[in-house]
Amino acid sequence: MTDRHLVSAHYDQAAATEYARLTQTPLHQAEWLLTLDLIHRHVAPGAKVIDIGAGPGRYAEYLIRQMGCQVGVTDLSPVSVDRFRQRLAPELQEQVLFAQAGCATDLGWVADASFDAALLLGPLYHLQDEGERLAALSEARRVLRPGGYLFAAYLSPYPLFARLLRREPDLLCDADAVTDLARGGAVDLPNLSRLVEQYRCWPAQAQALMAQAGFSVVGLRNLEGPSIFAEDLLRELSTEAQREGWFHLLRETCENPDLLGATIHFLGVGRKE
Repeated sequence: MTDRHLVSAHYDQAAATEYARLTQTPLHQAEWLLTLDLIHRHVAPGAKVIDIGAGPGRYAEYLIRQMGCQVGVTDLSPVSVDRFRQRLAPELQEQVLFAQAGCATDLGWVADASFDAALLLGPLYHLQDEGERLAALSEARRVLRPGGYLFAAYLSPYPLFARLLRREPDLLCDADAVTDLARGGAVDLPNLSRLVEQYRCWPAQAQALMAQAGFSVVGLRNLEGPSIFAEDLLRELSTEAQREGWFHLLRETCENPDLLGATIHFLGVGRKE
């Protein structure tokens, strides 16, 4: 089972850096921009959106400021939720339906079929047990209106292969450890993961999980693609035109079925029929 206190404490400490993370480098900007692409594709301006596992609320803030949405915010980290509340200008507070600490697996205080879209952009790679992941997906589905869209982020096992070579080459001699990494699942290797435990899966596994929770999967895309091999080079791009050209390349390849898992994060879009 997931150690929720560990996850909450980590994000309490990292609330400020997590808010800044998505704009720090072209690698992180790719995750931000390619996620927003899909949000704009499926979420209408003024829609009601619940951001589950919102962290310090960068996506929620964007939905409010740029799309005029009404947003409900919840996260396991009380510090992150407080930072969202404090950062939002008073004139925008009326667009916040709620902002409170809570767990993605239990949204019992949120009414059924009350949102047009749901963001689940973090909880699924911290929930260690499949029953917990299904509970989070089922809760997101419950609070969505028929026809509503879910945006669910996953961590791929793919980046761990390079980290294995750099940090834990002796693990290559452990056939069971190598097989486990290749198959996806819970990762309990502190030298390879930011937290002690993470759940990582391949796109086909994510698609099956979403279908099991009752969603029609309407789209998958990787969010960093080849950026994971070239982070240092990306920092050296000297002009905005170069950076935009790189993001254009990512957009042209991010939904190629052959590349969906070759990334740090990938995003699944599900529809409640």
